Amino acid sequence: MTLGLQLDIQKYDCNLVLSPKIANSIQDDIPLIYVVTATYQRLVQRAELTRLSNAFRLVKRLHWIVVEPDGQISLNIQKLLNSSGINFTYFAQETNPSDQKNAGIGWIRTNHNPAVQAVLRYTKKLSAWPVAFSGRRKYETPIVENGKVVRFSAWNTHRKFPIDMAGFAINVKVLWKYHPRFTGMKDFHNGFEETHFLEQCCTVDDIEPRADNCTKILVWHTKTKKPTIDKIDHNVPKLEV
Repeated sequence: MTLGLQLDIQKYDCNLVLSPKIANSIQDDIPLIYVVTATYQRLVQRAELTRLSNAFRLVKRLHWIVVEPDGQISLNIQKLLNSSGINFTYFAQETNPSDQKNAGIGWIRTNHNPAVQAVLRYTKKLSAWPVAFSGRRKYETPIVENGKVVRFSAWNTHRKFPIDMAGFAINVKVLWKYHPRFTGMKDFHNGFEETHFLEQCCTVDDIEPRADNCTKILVWHTKTKKPTIDKIDHNVPKLEV
């Protein structure tokens, strides 16, 4: 079942952490970028979120929304976010990864300042770019001719939007224009969440190609290798990993 984008944020008061810098994050002139990360607790979680935070720390005017499943946040991750220097919201959602993303989008709708116009700065409606190591290809990309997207090089091009989750951004205004019939992401087969999400609010003609008309790779799909743990020494101090 899909929860859609209706989020009662009060439900998560006991598991909601806001960065102390939120009040100051809407005062600058350039548009704010929202990033929603659906995560879950595992051995490499802190390592992966640390890598993300190191990248996000370099970006001006970014707000990071981190959503855990199973209704429970992690104090370990809370410490990481508190020390990151990034504006963030951290809460838990008792659902699957699709609904974690929807909850993050719901938070934006509940808390976004109307003066802040873009998800990715200066995106008018929908922007897209190539993603490397995606779809079992060296890269997936929109194909651009005369500044317009005419087709895609990607896995399963029968999808209306054969775009990876890391390969597009939408303007926040879209979330209001298509509310309440906008249902967010449903738990489709792998690879179909993106097209379902975008088909509700955009057309291929809306795509604004980025990365020099989709001629440069600026985004890569990478994955932290699951470590092999052969032995745990109980005679040493316990460290957070």
